[in-house]
Amino acid sequence: MLPKKATRKTPLSPEQKKENKLISGIRITVEHAIAGIKRLGCMTQSLRNRRPFRR
Repeated sequence: MLPKKATRKTPLSPEQKKENKLISGIRITVEHAIAGIKRLGCMTQSLRNRRPFRR
């Protein structure tokens, strides 16, 4: 989902501004989660000591 953009001729309405705030709040949460994964290096390492699953 992308935020609405204002132009010189058509500024954003209050409802569009509110929608942009909601989108930015969700976006920053997702961005922080991705940054945490990258910082910890979780996705770059392979799993070690894996044993086959048995029931």
